[in-house]
Amino acid sequence: MLTKKDARVIISIVFAIIVVFGGLYFISSQKLFTPQWWRKIFENEKPPTYTSLGVEIPKKVYAYNGVIEDIGKDYFAIRASSSSNYLEADALLEVFFNEKTKFIKYTLARGIAEEQKIVEAHTEPITSADVRAGDTVEVFTSAGEKSRSFTADQIKVIVF
Repeated sequence: MLTKKDARVIISIVFAIIVVFGGLYFISSQKLFTPQWWRKIFENEKPPTYTSLGVEIPKKVYAYNGVIEDIGKDYFAIRASSSSNYLEADALLEVFFNEKTKFIKYTLARGIAEEQKIVEAHTEPITSADVRAGDTVEVFTSAGEKSRSFTADQIKVIVF
C-alpha cells in the first residue's frame, strides 16, 4: 500500500516529466532553442521555400512561363520571373524538347466588346521552327521538375 509520502513522490516525478517535455515542445515550437537530439528527429524535414511574393513553392512544379531569350537546336532558354512562377528568384530556365513535345500557338483576342461575357482564345498546333526569341511561352512537364533544366511535354506560345 502506498503511503502519502510515496504517492507525492510519484505524482511529483510524473508532473516533472510532463513539465520538461511540455517545455521542450513549447521552446522548439517558438524556435527559441532546439536541442540537438530534438533536431535529429526532424532532420529529414526541409523548411518550405517561398517566391519573391511570399507564396510557398510546392514540392513539384508542373508549369513555368516566361520569355524566350535564346533558341538552340533542341532547347529554349526562357527568362522566368519569380513573381509569376514557383521560383525563389528570377531565373533562366533551359527547356529541352524532343519529338514527343507538343507545340501550340495560343492566340488571345485583341479587343473585347463591352457586351462580351466570354473571351475565347484560338489554338493551333505549330512546330519548334515557328517559335522565336522574344515569344511569351508557357511550358509544361509531367515530371514535376523543380530544376532549372528539364524536358517539356508541351510548349504553348502565347500571342496577345
